[in-house]
Amino acid sequence: SEKSDFREESIYFLMTTRFYDGDKSNNVHCWDENAKTDPNDPAWRGDFKGLIEKLDYIKALGFSAVWITPVVENASGLDYHGYHAMNFQKVDERYLSDDVSYQTLINEVHKRGMKIVQDVVFNHTAEGNEKGPCFSFKGIDNNIYYMLTPDGYYYNFSGCGNVMNCNHPIVRKFIIDCLRYWVINYRVDGFRFD
Repeated sequence: SEKSDFREESIYFLMTTRFYDGDKSNNVHCWDENAKTDPNDPAWRGDFKGLIEKLDYIKALGFSAVWITPVVENASGLDYHGYHAMNFQKVDERYLSDDVSYQTLINEVHKRGMKIVQDVVFNHTAEGNEKGPCFSFKGIDNNIYYMLTPDGYYYNFSGCGNVMNCNHPIVRKFIIDCLRYWVINYRVDGFRFD
């Protein structure tokens, strides 16, 4: 029978980029890695294809849901953890293979009667990447700053150091729109909200 309360789920947490390498062709040594980095150990190595290969193993361990680190486009190589987002509504291409998308992963999770929990981290983002600054700052109100990406996305930080003002209508709408995007377009089952 289907669980009606998410607290009944047994959740397996993993860092996708470091979990299992299913496609060596999408491994990436990025611009900010140390020159002495082992060529056989790129920061971006694990991928959706590798995770799909291990879903039966995870299910056999007794887990009913998989919680993965953020899948959104990140700023650099050493941000393989996924917590320096540049675009909260775009999958980072370093997880993808020619025949495997994020939707492929979610479909495979659902096919096994499992759920996907997507980590979302709005309270800090990337300030720059190999292409230059990600954001411009716009000050409003008292010590409230919005970081506006070139694509028009708003990220909010207060002057007291990376604390989101979730009560501000622009920020609230942005967060709701982002979460809605993943549910409607990808059928994500739940979020771990930082």
